[in-house]
Amino acid sequence: LFEIVLGEGPVLILELKRPSALMNVSSRQAADQQIRERLLDLANSCPIRTLRAISAMGTRLSFYHLGTINAQAEIEPLAIPRHPTIVNDTAPEAWWDCDVLDANGEVRLRAVVDAIKEACQNNANA
Repeated sequence: LFEIVLGEGPVLILELKRPSALMNVSSRQAADQQIRERLLDLANSCPIRTLRAISAMGTRLSFYHLGTINAQAEIEPLAIPRHPTIVNDTAPEAWWDCDVLDANGEVRLRAVVDAIKEACQNNANA
């Protein structure tokens, strides 16, 4: 787990897992939980309006974000609650729908980076 910071405050959380983790429901659930916990832990110290996170399993990425201004903000994508009696997938493989080796995946990743850079620049100019 890595944190990209502006000054002392985090602006991006990056979680790296092996490509094989994508095939295991429990590995995806653990990765999802870890990202959500870090977003909650770090939101108050984020110097920009949105704290973002990326969960990478090999070259496949899942993007998360949490608004830092509204205390009632929800982490997106919204969590899928665990069913009390039925086995359900709370972190579907489809959430890792961005492959950085594809042109569209590169565009999506660059868009996230550009949004963070712009927010940091706006923060510095404020």
